[in-house]
Amino acid sequence: MADFEELLDECDLLPSDIAPAAKAIAYYAASVSGNVWTKDQSGKWRPTAENFVTIKPQWKQAKSLAVTLRGEPAEFEASSSLDIKKDQNGYSAFRLEVASQIADAFVAIKRAHVLFERGRTRTKTSPKTIG
Repeated sequence: MADFEELLDECDLLPSDIAPAAKAIAYYAASVSGNVWTKDQSGKWRPTAENFVTIKPQWKQAKSLAVTLRGEPAEFEASSSLDIKKDQNGYSAFRLEVASQIADAFVAIKRAHVLFERGRTRTKTSPKTIG
């Protein structure tokens, strides 16, 4: 089993303008779920205890951080700088391509964890912005 430090090493292989943001996202996701992570055959990293987020540093071609989240796109903040798209069966995905997306990525990861805790039978609603 690979360890969390290997995920951080892979983030360092990303372009220097997004590598620190990618590592910050990995640390943030670990703070929500714990830092015991596994890497699957496709190269996606996921927390072993809770399957609400995956992270895949794509340094070879896309030069971005691919993030998969529990929840449908409509369940995430619409004003986000992230282009959150539908992924497989109840999951959504986005790519971190610029460091300025980091705050929205943190919000999306936290929201995915909330959706994970509510379970698959949750009522699917959009988040409410209070301001």
